Amino acid sequence: MRSSYDVVNIYALPSWVEEYAIELSSYQHRITTISPKQLKQISYLNTPNQVLMVLRIPQGSINSIDTTKGLHFYTDGIQNPGNLGTIIRIADWFGFESVIASDTTVDFYNEKTIQATMGAFINVKLVKSNLVDLPQIDHSNIITSALKGQSIYNIDVPDHGIIVIGNEGSGISDAIFEMSTLSVCIPAHPNSTTDSLNAAVSAGILASMFRRSS
Repeated sequence: MRSSYDVVNIYALPSWVEEYAIELSSYQHRITTISPKQLKQISYLNTPNQVLMVLRIPQGSINSIDTTKGLHFYTDGIQNPGNLGTIIRIADWFGFESVIASDTTVDFYNEKTIQATMGAFINVKLVKSNLVDLPQIDHSNIITSALKGQSIYNIDVPDHGIIVIGNEGSGISDAIFEMSTLSVCIPAHPNSTTDSLNAAVSAGILASMFRRSS
């Protein structure tokens, strides 16, 4: 695990604590065993798991992100916390270095965002910053998606870069398109009657295609 989160407290069912006794050996003073009823009372989930952890949010710095290496997502005004959480989960699955969010993107730590990550948020660097403010930005590989872009299936994808995922309704902003060095599209089947793809679905398809070159 690449987590930079400090564990403050762990609230867990006795059976879970017993099962992971070895892994929890260094956290004994932070564990509180609770009943299923108590766990449900403190959880946002209708059907909570066996454990709830309180973590200290790290102070993510834009200086910790080097976009000249690896793959990164940039969310340009994503408003749906479920979409953002799923994008973070996709980033973890495909080994992305970070998810960078514009100041118009929903909060990383919105409860619905965290739920949608299914725990993946602890493995991915999360930084709030507008693209133009990144100190080590690689202007040669800013990848946007557009209906008039090149088919993702017909290009040689770079092995590093920033993949921009736009707002659910208005898409990617004009300012970001002006910075873009590569515009791609996910072509629909000729028989498709669907106008567009969900932002997180698009992120998953793009991540899969870009990761194939690594």
